[in-house]
Amino acid sequence: MLKNKTITVFGATGKVGSHFVQMALEQGYKLKVLIRNKNKFSHSNNPNVKIIVGSATNSKNVEEAIQGSDVVVSLLGNVGDSTIMYEAHNAILDVAKKQETTPRCLMISSIGCGGSSWLIKQLLKHKFIGKKGYNDYEKADKRIRE
Repeated sequence: MLKNKTITVFGATGKVGSHFVQMALEQGYKLKVLIRNKNKFSHSNNPNVKIIVGSATNSKNVEEAIQGSDVVVSLLGNVGDSTIMYEAHNAILDVAKKQETTPRCLMISSIGCGGSSWLIKQLLKHKFIGKKGYNDYEKADKRIRE
């Protein structure tokens, strides 16, 4: 049964990530979260949560977060001008495949993986996240599909 397993969550303080964490804890799951800022995380005192402070683009932080986990869930997103998606997902996938038992990995993105229409791509590139951010998502999606 999955509830006896540990889930590592990346993006736990974001809009989607905070909802995922809340729902997982309500269902009785044990979580490991990699977060940059402990003050932004509202479940710091929950005994079912192990917090690792660091960056999803740092392989050593990612390894600490993933080690011993059965499931890895990434709810990361580029915020503002940041472009972390490719570097973070690359680190997550590289570390996951090096584990004694490879955890299941679920990567959730606010942008469709490889199938967005031309119009949606243009809106994302030019109006919402910019060309640099969009290209970072595309590069991360390509890495995930590989």
